[in-house]
Amino acid sequence: HLQATADLRALATRPTGTIVLEGGADELALAALDPRLPPSGKLTLVSRLALRDGAIVVEQLDLGSPLASVKGSGSYVVATRAGEAKANLALSSVAPLSAFAEQPLTGSAAIDVTLRSEAGDLALGWQGTLSDFGVPGVPRDLVAPTVSLAGSASLKRDDSWSLAGVRVASEGGAFTVTGRGRGPAGTLDLALDLPKLGVLRPEVEGTLTANASVGFGQETELKLKAEVRDLRHGQLASQRLSLAATTILEATG
Repeated sequence: HLQATADLRALATRPTGTIVLEGGADELALAALDPRLPPSGKLTLVSRLALRDGAIVVEQLDLGSPLASVKGSGSYVVATRAGEAKANLALSSVAPLSAFAEQPLTGSAAIDVTLRSEAGDLALGWQGTLSDFGVPGVPRDLVAPTVSLAGSASLKRDDSWSLAGVRVASEGGAFTVTGRGRGPAGTLDLALDLPKLGVLRPEVEGTLTANASVGFGQETELKLKAEVRDLRHGQLASQRLSLAATTILEATG
């Protein structure tokens, strides 16, 4: 059920006023979108919207369920087609997403998202953390105690896109991505930094840095550089090991 309370004026000329929405639902059929998505559980909604100065303003948005909670705000100016929104997404447990990830997950997540739109150009930013995260095959020391997430992305009307500052990091290491392109063609730059190889295998000492550039379009080109320093594993020791490689894969019909 959903209850709306409105206080609106000057609807025929320049609408102003507020709209308050309150309600809930016993269940949201997420499985209809993807059968791997978990049940949402009982939903609650509280939202307050305002119309003023030619803009639609979401002053408050609180959406809650046993699966996740969302709190946000935003605005949209009709005349300029410019809008912005901020939201916080919190999952007390990521375990219900295990089927979607196709492997068991543990931990919790919280992420802040910002979205801006101007005349068809979109910009997205995010920053958050995974706490007590666990997934089979990933060493515990690589993701403990928390994993930080950050980044931004843009998509313009001419189909050009970009990724900036995309970063997944923990005390065990960091993985970053930047990129730019147009449509299905572009370039991605990847970087991996592991200051302690022991997070992968406790008996191995040393550091690893790796950088890769992937260009894709009519053909795919991969350039890779990697370096291991102060490597020590049993009787094996090396101050510096490096690798450089380039490969090109041509598209076939």
